[in-house]
Amino acid sequence: MQGKRMLMLGLFVVVLLCCLCVYAGCSIGGDETSDEPEEDTTIKCEFPNEDLVGIPLYKNNVDASSIKGTMDRGSEGLEYVSVDYTTSDDFATVVSWCEKELGAPAETSTLPDGNSEALWREMEGEFVKITIVTQTKDGTAISVMRDKV
Repeated sequence: MQGKRMLMLGLFVVVLLCCLCVYAGCSIGGDETSDEPEEDTTIKCEFPNEDLVGIPLYKNNVDASSIKGTMDRGSEGLEYVSVDYTTSDDFATVVSWCEKELGAPAETSTLPDGNSEALWREMEGEFVKITIVTQTKDGTAISVMRDKV
């Protein structure tokens, strides 16, 4: 039963991240386009700045056209950042790398379409960090999010 709940939570997070990216309609990277506080900020480049995101990012064989994300800056600094992208590397390769960088996943599951998914979740100070790795027919989809709680 708990596995089913965790699967639903993982799917909810993936759908939420996808909706946010579609709603924002932006890409993410290292150069900010606005210095205005307390507003959503679109950031762009070929690949996100790992220091900005605050989470180790898998960088091998990334489809540059797949990189999408959002960033929200409040009066006290960065409050939310998310990145979604794909790699042509297989699921096992990406999960192995994530395990070295992030430790064991908090959850693994098999999705209704038969593909696998792994989720890492970590609290760091006032932020929650989430990494979701999902097997696709052409490789692996990666979603990362850091949110102020």
